[in-house]
Amino acid sequence: MAEKYEVTWLSLLLVQHKNGKEKVENLTEFAFGHSRTQPEEFKAGIVEKINQALR
Repeated sequence: MAEKYEVTWLSLLLVQHKNGKEKVENLTEFAFGHSRTQPEEFKAGIVEKINQALR
C-alpha cells in the first residue's frame, strides 16, 4: 500500500472510491499542522473532508 500511494513516513490519506474511480487526497500537512496545537480545528477539518467525500 505504501508503494501504491507513494508514502514513506507517517501520512494521512483520504481515499475515495466512487464509480470505479479512486480519488486520493493527502491530508498529512494539514494533520501535522493542526492535530497537536489545534485539535478542534483538526477534527472539524477531517469531518468536513469526509462529509465532502461522501457526497
